[in-house]
Amino acid sequence: MIQNRLRPAPRFLPLVWLLIFGFGQAIPWVKGPLFAQTSSYVLFAAVLSNKRYVVGQANPGSGLFVSGTQTPQWQNRAFPNIRMFDLEILPEAENGLIYTANGNGVMVSRDFGKRWRVTTGWRITEVLKMVALPESPETVYIGTAYGAFRSNDFGETWRMLRSRFVYALHIDHTDRNRIFIGEEDGLFLSRDGGKTFDRAKGLNAPVLTVAQHPRDPRVLFAGTEDYGIFRSDDRGLSWKPVGSGSVPGATVYEIIFLPRHPSTLLAASFAQGVLISKNDGQSWQKCQSGLQKIPVSCITVHPENPEWIFIGTLNHGVFRSTDGGRTWQPFGLSGAQVMELEIHPAPR
Repeated sequence: MIQNRLRPAPRFLPLVWLLIFGFGQAIPWVKGPLFAQTSSYVLFAAVLSNKRYVVGQANPGSGLFVSGTQTPQWQNRAFPNIRMFDLEILPEAENGLIYTANGNGVMVSRDFGKRWRVTTGWRITEVLKMVALPESPETVYIGTAYGAFRSNDFGETWRMLRSRFVYALHIDHTDRNRIFIGEEDGLFLSRDGGKTFDRAKGLNAPVLTVAQHPRDPRVLFAGTEDYGIFRSDDRGLSWKPVGSGSVPGATVYEIIFLPRHPSTLLAASFAQGVLISKNDGQSWQKCQSGLQKIPVSCITVHPENPEWIFIGTLNHGVFRSTDGGRTWQPFGLSGAQVMELEIHPAPR
């Protein structure tokens, strides 16, 4: 039984939201400049909810938030109080293309968050994961509580690929026909663009995330619920558990490679905080100084300074490390469940 997964809301709630706000509307939502400080990079956060919410009071919102990376000055950039699970940002596409995965479906902005459009109807809600293709920005994949879908027209129309609860979603960097879907009973791989799927060998645990080596596409890592981290050296066909110490039995929500040093991996975990491996995943160390065993849900690294690491947590907001993960300090959005973080150059 899945203990740590965030369960979707009742399906009628997104439908009520859509009935109020409508389907496919282009709705402006602008509160001044994109961010309120001088910074060359912008940190984007997908916020699912906030534990400080009190009925009848002025409350912190949820949804899409942005801040510079120097000091936390967060602003909400979409509808307030949206349950946001994931986001994909393609700054070079359109005039700044943003896809967001939400409880009410998929929202799209083509102008870096100035205007938004809900592109899904009542049949597609509780969107939990998404992947957009930088070389084909009109193509986006989503994983929902009811299946996996693909759109080839910026989310205007959708085709179902698989009709099961999707935990993880990954598209091979070098072969877009290879689609990985993590489910409650393992990892499934399509080699024909989603027409058929086969179960990967050696990985029958709930798969929460899949990461591919940036230079060697044969190597992939998967984070699981309660079974630690697995590695594949044959493009995802077969898997074996890796790591030592606290990794076996861990719940791992996200794994990333340091782009300039891909032998170093970072993992966001439920009970072990941030895990770091500097030897291709063979061994892992916990980096929890300043976190007090806070569950970590997502992780990203500053593009220019790999010592600057940002993490999202469950109910404790964002934290930042400026020393490569040895120590951590709060970086705003206190009380928030932060499901995804991305850093991109600031628009000019």
